[in-house]
Amino acid sequence: MEDFCNISLTVKDINSVYDSLKTMIDGEVINDYKCDGCNKKVDITKRTLISETPNVLIIHLQRLLFDFDTFRNEKMN
Repeated sequence: MEDFCNISLTVKDINSVYDSLKTMIDGEVINDYKCDGCNKKVDITKRTLISETPNVLIIHLQRLLFDFDTFRNEKMN
């Protein structure tokens, strides 16, 4: 558990802030994670849960996404 005062939410191609929060809570599946307890590769779900909100909460809306596939490092001539 950790304290926080801000949350970054992805809103690109999402209908509402509620849907973005739901996506954050649902999480993402990570395949072939090596479990420290059983020393086997397993699939896990990484997600963020909020147990208690602070008195002041800042919500940052991420409207832009960086695409590594289209980014190119070109040499200047």
